[in-house]
Amino acid sequence: MNLTVLTDDMDIGVALLAADSSAEKKDTREIVKLNADLSVSAAIAFTLKSVAAMPVLAKKLTSAIASVTVPKPKAHVVLKGPFGEIALEIGNVSEDNLIGAMEKVFNIYREKTDSTSKDMRKKHTIKSKRTRTDK
Repeated sequence: MNLTVLTDDMDIGVALLAADSSAEKKDTREIVKLNADLSVSAAIAFTLKSVAAMPVLAKKLTSAIASVTVPKPKAHVVLKGPFGEIALEIGNVSEDNLIGAMEKVFNIYREKTDSTSKDMRKKHTIKSKRTRTDK
């Protein structure tokens, strides 16, 4: 799974590039043409081997962004995946926000919600059976 992170702050781009061994700097010329809303200073591509790697990468990206001491006051990070893109202001970047954004750009949010619903139904069924046998 490929994730491209765009930013309008070069210092953040440098920090993101150093955040993970899968990070690869991309040419911003083509990306700038496609993203007129954002003045792209850096584009960094990451490769995730599985969905389970998302929280680890989110933690690395959050740490990298936090390590930049003087980002632009309204700097942005845009996560681009196969199913769209999500823009975040630097002030709103947290591990949870990054994981949620990754789930959306990889279109896996629904799958997670469905499995959570199944788990909730199982717990409810087990609880219901116990209350019946206790009577």
